[in-house]
Amino acid sequence: MDKELPWLADNAQVELKYKKGKTPLSHRSWPGEPVPVITESLIQTLGDELLQKAEKKKKHCLAL
Repeated sequence: MDKELPWLADNAQVELKYKKGKTPLSHRSWPGEPVPVITESLIQTLGDELLQKAEKKKKHCLAL
């Protein structure tokens, strides 16, 4: 190896190995309900709700 590795005290090469687990974790291994898949309609609904709250707050502030 010709490159200098300043983060290693002895400039030694580090070998990184990728280890894969035998079985992937299932969402059922975690407590609680699984998180629902986010769809475009869900994002749109959330955006609409936030906009309505912001408009109500703005009207309330203007009324004061």
